[in-house]
Amino acid sequence: MAETRKQLEALAESGRYCTVERSVDDDTERHYGYVVAIGDDHFAMETFHQFHRDGVCVFRLEDAREVSTSDSNDFFGKIITKEGLRHELPPKDVLRGYTSLLDWAAGGSELVVMEAESNQPDEGDFWLGRVVSVSGGMMDLVYVDATGCWDDEPSRIPVADLTRVEVRSKYCELFAKYAEPFDEDGRTA
Repeated sequence: MAETRKQLEALAESGRYCTVERSVDDDTERHYGYVVAIGDDHFAMETFHQFHRDGVCVFRLEDAREVSTSDSNDFFGKIITKEGLRHELPPKDVLRGYTSLLDWAAGGSELVVMEAESNQPDEGDFWLGRVVSVSGGMMDLVYVDATGCWDDEPSRIPVADLTRVEVRSKYCELFAKYAEPFDEDGRTA
C-alpha cells in the first residue's frame, strides 16, 4: 500500500490524468481522471467517462490495486483540459476522507451518493441523499428514493461501512433538480 500511496501522491501533485483500479470483495473497477487529494486512509478523484465528468469520488486507499498513466491517459487529459471539462471542486482539505467530506456536506444543499460495495448478492448498499449530521462514526442521511421522494426521517449509517462517497456528479445534480423540493429542516417542502 505504501507504493500505491506514493503513486497517488505524485499524481495529486502533478495533476496528470490517470487510471486507478480498485477492488472491493474481489470485484474490480477502473476509474479514470485526476487524483485531487489524499488523506490518511482515503483518496479523492475527479472522475470522467468518455469525456463526461462523473463527479468527485472519495475511495478507501486500501482498495486501490493499480495506479497507471499512459499515452492515451495523457491524450484524454489534454482534451479534457482544452475543452474546459473540469469543474469546481470542494475544498481539498474536505476531500481527504469520508468524515471530512460528509461534515462539509452536512446541512448544505449537496446531494451525496454513498456506497457500501460488495459483490455478494443482497450485501451491498447504495444511498443518495442529504447529510444531516456526522458524529461518533455515524452519519444521519435523509434518503431520496428512485422516484425523487424523500424519507420522512434520517437514516443512521456507519461511516466505516462506506467504500465510496461521491459528490457533484451529474447523477446528484439531476436528482437535486427533479426530486421533490427539500426544506432546510430536512423534510420535503
